Amino acid sequence: MTLTEQIDANVQFANWLKQTELKISPKDLYLVLGRAAGKTTDFAAERSQDIIHDMPGAFFAWAADTYLNAQKNVVPSLIEGWQSMGWKEGIHFVVDQRPPSNFKDPYKRVINWKHTITTWNGCHFKIVSMDRPSGGAGDSYQHIFGDETKYLEKKKIDKLIPAIRGEYPRFGHSVYYRGRTFTTDMPNIAHGEHDWILDMAKQVDPHQIELILQAAEHLNCLRIIYFTIKEAEKAGGKFRLEDQDWPEHLITLYIDLEKTGPIVKVLEKQIAEWEGYWKQIRKNSVFFYVASSFINANILTLDFFKDSLSSLGWHEFKTSVLSIRSNINKGDSFYPNLTPDHLFKNGIAYAHYDKFGLKDPLIENCLGLRFCDTKKP
Repeated sequence: MTLTEQIDANVQFANWLKQTELKISPKDLYLVLGRAAGKTTDFAAERSQDIIHDMPGAFFAWAADTYLNAQKNVVPSLIEGWQSMGWKEGIHFVVDQRPPSNFKDPYKRVINWKHTITTWNGCHFKIVSMDRPSGGAGDSYQHIFGDETKYLEKKKIDKLIPAIRGEYPRFGHSVYYRGRTFTTDMPNIAHGEHDWILDMAKQVDPHQIELILQAAEHLNCLRIIYFTIKEAEKAGGKFRLEDQDWPEHLITLYIDLEKTGPIVKVLEKQIAEWEGYWKQIRKNSVFFYVASSFINANILTLDFFKDSLSSLGWHEFKTSVLSIRSNINKGDSFYPNLTPDHLFKNGIAYAHYDKFGLKDPLIENCLGLRFCDTKKP
């Protein structure tokens, strides 16, 4: 009996884009995805787990447009994604507090544990609000994350980029060292949103991405054969090629490998070699992709798209669900080009928001405004 016969179910752990992204696992990742595509809970959550495992003890910056948005939306979505992948708060990570004694220490001392997330292996996330980018620029990080980049101004992100540095001898082995992970849905410039992420497509080397995918595909085939054999041994049976419902290329690969020596030892050696090739070719890689919400169509169902079209209208549906870039007439560009530089600055009372941790109940109100006279109606 084959494994496919033993498990009478259609098991799918990720959509096609997620599988592609996992095969590439680039240094820099830029994704523009439609609503409900799992930008934070799926893509960013699992990628951050991979980076945490690859660089234990490292420091990471998580950029958000405001601390309020980070607390209410970004961090809860990230934690939801981690928990859906098996992580538990208090065991794998803690929020806003000094970690327990059984957690490993970050590679450098942490002065303030507020507005941070720390993992069991010493990785330390600092939430950096882009309304105060200077708060993160003085530190050093090994990777930077950012969600909903349509709300992040490029000039402010650029001020944070030089902080991605330090500890090359400790972390330079990792493909993700000094890397970036940014996700968003399609920016709508008619609403004043920032579309700089679309320029990142120019940084992609298609030939490099093709080589990475080829290496990943071969490595995946080797692992399929290896784990199928090990699973048969674990079940107390004997592996037989004729029992496997494999495609032709897997059968051919198995026969070729079996000719070179004991199959398990050959596979272990080949897997180790190809893991090295795959890692080497991923160095300094950049992957950019735009996808609609239809990548999750089998989960969202047709009713989601019908309801979204009805409630959003065609123009907003095109942008936020189909991920089609918006265009505006020249005469309509006044408000999108009206930037904070044209208005008064420093209108936020930071002392008010600094009193709250990531898990404290926080409601945005007039107490957070510097220029609001609370004695007047």
